[in-house]
Amino acid sequence: MDVRARDINERQFLWHPRTIYLARKDNFYGILQETKSCGKCGAVKPVSDFALNKGKADGFHYWCKVCANEYNKERNQRLYTEAFVRAKNLKQLYGMTSEEYRVMFLAQGGVCAACGQPETAIDPRTKHVKNLQVDHCHETGKVRALLCQECNNALGLLHDDPERIGLLLRYAESHQSAGTEHREGAEI
Repeated sequence: MDVRARDINERQFLWHPRTIYLARKDNFYGILQETKSCGKCGAVKPVSDFALNKGKADGFHYWCKVCANEYNKERNQRLYTEAFVRAKNLKQLYGMTSEEYRVMFLAQGGVCAACGQPETAIDPRTKHVKNLQVDHCHETGKVRALLCQECNNALGLLHDDPERIGLLLRYAESHQSAGTEHREGAEI
């Protein structure tokens, strides 16, 4: 093979899409480029500091990974506030807006619809009292009322079955009087 034919074959090999993909995948950037300037901070960095992006002419993202991560972190903190996430979850899970939740909350006087007590559960992440939970029918998805965490958990554990709830109530009532008599006679 003459020199010219070998040169053409090398050029075809170097710029063939499969070669470029393998070069990027194996972090062997010697046949493409070794450095790139970040579009945000302007620093010249090795191409390994840039995320791959097949849509760009050189195959790499415009910003270095550090600048992109800083931007995404700042953006997420700005956009995804606690109120935004709460409103998004209410809409996705129950089909209700924050305003509808607030109206229901005020109509119930800010207390649980079952026990009439305010919520006392503390969110371990924020250290604030949790919001009342939205009780809904698991078959139809219809929102019923707002419950405290304890009542909502109890209702869920009893599978929303009125018969089981009634049996548990009768059991608790029958043993409550026996339990108080036993406690009164016991010595501490």
